[in-house]
Amino acid sequence: APARSTVVEEWLKLLAGPKYELLCQWLVVAQDPTRECMALVMRTGPNSGKNLLAGGLARLWSESPPPRLNGLKTEQLEKCPLVFCDERLPGSWYKQFGSMLREFLSLDMREGKILYHDPYEVVGYARLIVAGNSTSMFSGGSEDVQDADARAIAERVLMIDSPASNSRAKAYLKAMAQPEVAALVTSDTIAKHALWLQENHKPPPGVQATRFGVVDADTRFARTFSVNNEARSRVYDWVHSFIVDRAHTYPAVVCGRDDKLYVRSTMMAAKWKEYDHDSRVLRPRQISNAVKAVSSGRARLSLVGRDGTERPDWYRVLDMDVLDTWVEMADVDVDVLIEGMTALAQRYQFRIVTVERGEDETDETVEGVQNNVAGMKGVVQ
Repeated sequence: APARSTVVEEWLKLLAGPKYELLCQWLVVAQDPTRECMALVMRTGPNSGKNLLAGGLARLWSESPPPRLNGLKTEQLEKCPLVFCDERLPGSWYKQFGSMLREFLSLDMREGKILYHDPYEVVGYARLIVAGNSTSMFSGGSEDVQDADARAIAERVLMIDSPASNSRAKAYLKAMAQPEVAALVTSDTIAKHALWLQENHKPPPGVQATRFGVVDADTRFARTFSVNNEARSRVYDWVHSFIVDRAHTYPAVVCGRDDKLYVRSTMMAAKWKEYDHDSRVLRPRQISNAVKAVSSGRARLSLVGRDGTERPDWYRVLDMDVLDTWVEMADVDVDVLIEGMTALAQRYQFRIVTVERGEDETDETVEGVQNNVAGMKGVVQ
C-alpha cells in the first residue's frame, strides 16, 4: 500500500539536489510501463544510494533485484521492467550509446525466448537507470551525432549530477544503521513511497510533462555526450595543445578580447599532425564536421598581417559552454589554458567583420587546405 516515508523523502532531496521535483516526476512516470519513460542517469559518488534506489524501485514488481543491462534477457522484463546498469555499459552501447538508448526506450514489444517453448511477446516499455561516477561512459563513440541528434538523446535522459548534494546523501545514509538502510528495500519502504508519490505528487509550476516524462532544462548531458564523440574530443585536444604550446606560427586558432575562441578548420587540418600523433589521422571533412558540431556559429574575421594589411577569412566560433564541459572532463589545468589564451590574443590581432550561423567552409579538399594555408602567409609571423 502507498505510504509516505520522511526518511526516503529526505534522502531523495539530498540525492537529487535542485532536480528533486524532476526526480519525483520520473518516479511517477516510471511506474507505468504502458508509456515511454526517459532514462535516469545518476552521476553520483560512491555510497550515495544508486543501487539502493534501483533495488527499492524494483520491489514494485518483484522481490528480486532489477535485471542488469549487461546480459539482459527479454524474459527478465516480464518480472521487472526496470533495468539497472552500474558503471559498465554493454560493448555495443559504448560505440553507439545514442542509437542504443533511443531504440531501448522506444520498444514497446520484445520477443521472449525460453528453451523448449515457442517465442512469445513481452509487452511494455522498459525503464532504465544508469549509474556511474564518471561521464566518460556516456559517449557518442564513432557516431556522427549532429546537434539535433544530441538534443533528441538529451530529451530522453534525466541526469542527476550534483556533487555537493550527493555527498550529503552519502552522509545521510552513513549516519543510519546498516539494517535500517537495507530495510528501505526489503520492507518496501522505497517502493511504497514511490506509490505514494504516484497518488500525491503534483508537478510544480515550471516542471513540464512530456512524452518521456519531464523536461530537463539542464543541457550538460547533451554537451557531455557531444564532447565524448571521438572526433570532437580529438579536435578539443588539438585546440588545447595549440593554445598552451604558445609557439604559434599560423592562426589556426585565435582568441578575441571577449575571451572567445575562433577556429579555422581548414588550417587545422593542414597542420593536424603537429599536435595529434594518433595513427588514425582525421580527414579534413571529419575535422570540419567536428569543429562545426562544437561551434555556436561562424564569424568573418579580418586578421592584421605583419605589414599592417588585413585579410578577411571565415572562422568557427567555439561554443564556450561545450569547451567548459570538455575542460572539466579532461581535467585540464585551467590556469595554464587561460595563460595560453591571453598569449594567443596578443599574438594575433583581428577585428570581427560579421557573425552568423551558416554552413561551414567549402575548401575542405586537401588541395583547398593547402591553398588556404598558403594564402594566410600574410598573417603568419
